Amino acid sequence: MKEKTYNPIQLKNYPYDLVLENTRKNHSEYENAIPIVIGVVRKEDDMLIVRNKKCPYWQFVTGHLEPKESAEQAIVREVLEETGVHATVKRFLRTYPCVGKCLYLFIAFELEYVSGEVGPNDDVDEAKWVHKNEMCAFREEGPSQDMLDYYIK
Repeated sequence: MKEKTYNPIQLKNYPYDLVLENTRKNHSEYENAIPIVIGVVRKEDDMLIVRNKKCPYWQFVTGHLEPKESAEQAIVREVLEETGVHATVKRFLRTYPCVGKCLYLFIAFELEYVSGEVGPNDDVDEAKWVHKNEMCAFREEGPSQDMLDYYIK
């Protein structure tokens, strides 16, 4: 009897929505990293930070990718949803892992402010612009700490 081997091409026709749903339901059982986007939004010398209702510390805007969405599309959408700010991706910054309840892979971008007034929403308690020279005062433990350290040095 021939041994069955795994072939990743077999998954190509599997509905993406079901793959994503299954991954999120079972992420604690697998070691695959869950992609999270993180955005450093700049408005001249100011950077946009938020205090999320789920996480009590200041951080850059973060969020999950939606089905069939690129990382760039996801961070632009998350910034708008969480803060009311329209921004465009200026450049890719880096990726880095973060271990929380499971393994996350943060995909970081620098974004440029386009328009909009900063304000909180259902997911965010506070959102504000902070001058780059004052960012060290907002450095707290959390997933954005690595990005703050990387970006403000």
